[in-house]
Amino acid sequence: MDEIGPSHKLLIRWCSTDRRQHASTEGADVSKRHGVGLITALVGTGIVFFLLVLGTRSLSGLGYEPAALGATTGPDIALSAFPDSYVCHGSNGGPHPEWGTGGPRVMGAPAIAGAAVDTAVAPALATHSYSKGDQVHIATILMIISDATFVLALYLAFLYLHGLHTQHAFKGAGEARPSLVGGLLVTLGSVAAAAAFAWGRGGMHAADRPRLRAGVTLAIVISLAALVGDVLVYGALDYPAPLHAYGSFMALFVLHHAFRHLVAGVLIGALVLGRILRNRMSGRDYVMQATGWWFWWIAITAVLMLVLMATIQ
Repeated sequence: MDEIGPSHKLLIRWCSTDRRQHASTEGADVSKRHGVGLITALVGTGIVFFLLVLGTRSLSGLGYEPAALGATTGPDIALSAFPDSYVCHGSNGGPHPEWGTGGPRVMGAPAIAGAAVDTAVAPALATHSYSKGDQVHIATILMIISDATFVLALYLAFLYLHGLHTQHAFKGAGEARPSLVGGLLVTLGSVAAAAAFAWGRGGMHAADRPRLRAGVTLAIVISLAALVGDVLVYGALDYPAPLHAYGSFMALFVLHHAFRHLVAGVLIGALVLGRILRNRMSGRDYVMQATGWWFWWIAITAVLMLVLMATIQ
């Protein structure tokens, strides 16, 4: 075997150095993508937590608190200074006014701990009286918050995988971007349906029944057209198996908007229209308002989906 010459040794050394530099650069890129994805996920989680805390802090009257528990000043309640056969007493030695009067324990008779066979005077629970309108509004808001949490989790996962781009496998060669024209038409349809429903609701305030029926019917018809558009956009994807992250999320975005949002909007709108046709919507404007909130939420998610499709490839 011929001996390797100096020029060959120099070439081998140069190739080895180039490989090490390329590996170092690729490792730095991967670490940077990991960092960006992690920061995005943490910021999004913090935003969701802040919104949930902000929303729940305003709720009141969901349960009953005795005055002793709700008080921030005054005598403390000492439980350890008295035997089990007595009722709970205040720190001043007398029985607590809201927790009944105790007596001696009788063996064999059912007794509540701390108040044996006595005539316990339990205060009536103070319940907050929610009207039907409040109940419908709260239920709709919780429904939107639940769906928004799921949608936000999907979008953050999509952005994280896009930033990660492990082994350059985020998007497969055969996974083309969904039709922007189809997505734009679906988005415009969702916005138009929400606007039509809002216009029809105005007829309820103006005692204009034809306008009320026309607006709700138009919102349902446009939502059905948008639903067909989503199905056509999904059918045109035709991604080859196995799907990569991009193809999986695009298909999931389209199907979720179609069935979770538009189908729910059509069914709710149909129920509202049925009550209108049977003259059973009088005095129930809160139903129209809550349904309108859902239609606008459908429009918002359609806009977000279109932005993701147009900006991330």
